[in-house]
Amino acid sequence: MICCTSNSTMQQEYVYAFGCAGNVGKQLVPRLIAMENLKIKFIYHNTEVTMGDVPAKCKIEEIVQGDLGSVESIKSILSGRSQEIDRILLIMPTIPTIHVIVDNFVEAMKGISVKQVIWIMECDPPQVLVEKSNFYATVPKAVAVMKNSGLPVTRLEPGCFFQNFLSFYGLLPVLQGGQSEFSAPFPSNIPIQFVDVRDIAKAASVIIAKPPESYVGSHIRLVGDSRTINDCVVAAGTVVGRKINYKQVSESEFSDML
Repeated sequence: MICCTSNSTMQQEYVYAFGCAGNVGKQLVPRLIAMENLKIKFIYHNTEVTMGDVPAKCKIEEIVQGDLGSVESIKSILSGRSQEIDRILLIMPTIPTIHVIVDNFVEAMKGISVKQVIWIMECDPPQVLVEKSNFYATVPKAVAVMKNSGLPVTRLEPGCFFQNFLSFYGLLPVLQGGQSEFSAPFPSNIPIQFVDVRDIAKAASVIIAKPPESYVGSHIRLVGDSRTINDCVVAAGTVVGRKINYKQVSESEFSDML
């Protein structure tokens, strides 16, 4: 938990932020802590996460460890406030167990009063990916649970994070290491709408700058141009000046590679 307080004359808001250690969170955190009316609790799965450069006006008090995989962990964090929480920022990864994480959050929120839940998760995938990849198969379940939760949700639905190619999927080591092949568990010819994580962070900060009720019930999509995995790999090869081939592998093979 990192609390950022200020002497601003604006009405102070209490924000609980989950999932800020990833690509989107790292872009969003500097924007959040620059908002002087916010008192923010950052909850990380790994307490060794560092915040980088923090403005002097924001005093770092402590980091609290929380686990979205545990209902009790979420409850213990959220039930500590006697007053209504203004907002909960929920950044979630698209992973095979995402429906379990959403179930846990919704269950933990029972009896908790909040004005707005800003839910950021990658796009509803094309049906063909739901059918062909366990990686995306549970996303529709997670979306349905959140929609039917009765919570005051603002859904910010970005396309696939473009930066994931460099980090999570491991394209950067391929480019830097002079390799000629990039592997991932997705079909090569399915167009996917990608978006830059910096644009996601900017959109989220716009939502947070408005009163909580302004966007409750809204579903906001952020997308860029549609590109296939193969298109992206070819473009990356063009940038570094050599041909890079794409190879689709099984999910188990991909897990072993990671």
